[in-house]
Amino acid sequence: MNFHKFLALFLRGISLLGRFALTFFITKELSLELQGEYTLLATTITLLVMLVGFDFYIYSSRRIVKKKESSIFILKNQLFLHSVIFVFISFLIVGYFYFFKTFFSIYYIFLIISLLFFEHLGQELFRMYLILEKTLFANLLLFLRTGVWAIALSGYLFLFKVSELNLETILILWLFSAILSVFTGMLYFPNIKLLFDTKIDNQWIKKGLKVGLVMFISTISVKIVEYSDRYLIDYFLGKTDLGIYSIFFQLYNLINVVIFTLIISFTYPKIFHAVNDNHKQNILKLKNQIIIKSSLIIILYGAFFWFTLPLILKTIDKNELYPHQLIFFILLLGGLFLNISFSYHYILIAKGRELSIVKSTLFVAVFNIICNIILIPIYGITGAAFTFLVSSILLLLTKSYYYRLTN
Repeated sequence: MNFHKFLALFLRGISLLGRFALTFFITKELSLELQGEYTLLATTITLLVMLVGFDFYIYSSRRIVKKKESSIFILKNQLFLHSVIFVFISFLIVGYFYFFKTFFSIYYIFLIISLLFFEHLGQELFRMYLILEKTLFANLLLFLRTGVWAIALSGYLFLFKVSELNLETILILWLFSAILSVFTGMLYFPNIKLLFDTKIDNQWIKKGLKVGLVMFISTISVKIVEYSDRYLIDYFLGKTDLGIYSIFFQLYNLINVVIFTLIISFTYPKIFHAVNDNHKQNILKLKNQIIIKSSLIIILYGAFFWFTLPLILKTIDKNELYPHQLIFFILLLGGLFLNISFSYHYILIAKGRELSIVKSTLFVAVFNIICNIILIPIYGITGAAFTFLVSSILLLLTKSYYYRLTN
């Protein structure tokens, strides 16, 4: 592992450990109910960020790789497009709180909308630095956006043992970190001084929207596989069960971030270049790297937690967690198939086979929702974990099928 990879993994790891520590201390020092509320809030903001982004980055990434346009031209046009979408989404958020909630806090809504704006912009800057192959700086921005506030709040809960914490406090700290990340990313962006001199190209944006729309459908479908269980657990079982599920999901998700940081974030830009240059041997080599390395990391991770998970749960000291330890290993097995599926996913994107990905993910998303609706009321959160596992297997099988059709 070279020094840049090590630093990138370190920054990503610290960020994720901070988020997990926050989950740990909210559960230990406060309540599973608050953990459930926080999970729903974080999930909703994540989905809204995707909605504002509209997966336009897929189109812009290809243009950067093919050197068709400069990065500052792409940044300016994306800012214009996303601003229009953001305004529309903001009106929807205000309307939702006004018509469907029993309370109406202007301050709370302002925090959510502001967080959505800076969280999305930070996400786009992170992606652009990745495709420019400035992976270390991209992960520094991610640390500023996702790690700083979580570490600070976790430290506060650990040192002062507070018994009360509201979601507004979490939003304020999260927003501060997102603003810091955006400011840093914009400050060092290549040729940022030319931002105001760069023109808006409406035709270019329209072309990108056509690509983005197809991939957006696919992305939403994948996120349904990842996140639908949370909303359905809340609906059928309540926030306490959602809090229990969130603990095991966060613990499982640690390894996803390690794999993305150490393997996928370095590999998928190379896949784009290899496909663009039609280097078939290199494409196969990169695909196998994702499969072999991801599998090895997850197997070692699972072996480690086979022995240490009971100790972690004992530290959290919530009796409700002990009967559900199997959920972690079911999720981890699902994560194995999900990460392997990305080896085919990025090749299909690089080859412009977005429709194949849409067919795969839409089918699995529908299957996922139906299974969750059937299994969660019967088997509880174990049913949700099992649905994730089967859905991940189906994603792998369908994407590998469409990949073989391209050869």
